Amino acid sequence: MGFIGALKDDICYDIEDMIPEDVESVCVPFLGSGKAVSLMVRPHRLIEAWDTQFLLRCVVEGVWTQKKPDVRITEPKLRKGYTYHERPFYRMPDKAAALIDYIAAHSSMYEKVALATAIARNTYRGRLGEWSPNGTAESVWTTFRKRLEAQKEYLNLPGTILFHEQNFYEADLTRSYDYAYIDPPKIVTNTDAYSGTFGKLNLAIGADPNSMVDFDRWTRYDYVGRIRKCIESIKSRNMIFVYTSDVRPNLEEMKQVLADYGTLLSEVRARHGGRYDYALHYERK
Repeated sequence: MGFIGALKDDICYDIEDMIPEDVESVCVPFLGSGKAVSLMVRPHRLIEAWDTQFLLRCVVEGVWTQKKPDVRITEPKLRKGYTYHERPFYRMPDKAAALIDYIAAHSSMYEKVALATAIARNTYRGRLGEWSPNGTAESVWTTFRKRLEAQKEYLNLPGTILFHEQNFYEADLTRSYDYAYIDPPKIVTNTDAYSGTFGKLNLAIGADPNSMVDFDRWTRYDYVGRIRKCIESIKSRNMIFVYTSDVRPNLEEMKQVLADYGTLLSEVRARHGGRYDYALHYERK
């Protein structure tokens, strides 16, 4: 999981280099992990971003736009709440669940970002499904405290960051942008990997279930249509599109779709685990 404070992948720096210094505005329809976006900020630049996750509101409003960390929790305590009673992550032990509930109930937005990372890193391979066999209350607390320190690097980012906790497809876009940065969900089998688990993560860190935005599940059958609708709704002179190998549709098929909207100016590739990530820079028609 690539939450704020995680190691930035090589391609994030390549993406940063694709955007000229004088660019004044970037549209980000899917904020996602925020890794690349955190590198795009400049004092003169507007970043306008959307995401359905409460967690990403915490990243923007609790970390990126704050001058100092808001740390309220100084010692581990236990509480029985959503995570304890619902056990959203299979095989989660009692004490770890109760610690998460205590932090979620008493934490600032800054702390909730650290808690999300601590939860993810204590699930098997960070996939937010089964709890790791080595995941204990102690390991949750240790990771949480480490992330509180690591996140300081991302405080008070320059420029203007305008975030909408909203499904981008329901947005009413009124402005034009210099660049669109599109890093959509990816389909490995028939559906995207994380939409089914993100809701549980957001509830675990203290999101209000009555105000959460519905998570769309992307499928291989509606994927191209969603991409076309996204691109067509954004007025921009340039577009950076991020994609991955070994997904559906494949890279060459996606390039055929993107060719309808512009001319490919440059392409970079970077190894990411067992796959490759790609950043494609298009000049829009």
